[in-house]
Amino acid sequence: MVKKAEKIRKRNPLLPIFGMIVAIGLGAIAYIVSSEVILKMPQVRTVVGANTVMAKWAFAFVVWLVLLGVAYFLVAMAAGKDPDAGKHMQLPTKQKDLPQELRRKTRRR
Repeated sequence: MVKKAEKIRKRNPLLPIFGMIVAIGLGAIAYIVSSEVILKMPQVRTVVGANTVMAKWAFAFVVWLVLLGVAYFLVAMAAGKDPDAGKHMQLPTKQKDLPQELRRKTRRR
């Protein structure tokens, strides 16, 4: 019986660039949301006062972190778990498989 060779999947070399584009795009969305939605709320406007530029960037950073967390969660859910993750793990030998002199000494009560 002939076995098929495993196909080696080659990673896309542009993958980090795509990640950076997504992060920049989410930053632009966060900036727009913070300036057009969050800072337009009357409760936020009274708390912020005259320092709207700093508040705009602070809210944009917080919204950006939330959006990055959601994107990271969605990518992790879409990628799934590696089915071969635990197959190459070396397990310790059982005590009954060791020679008598190498076994742990245990007291019996």
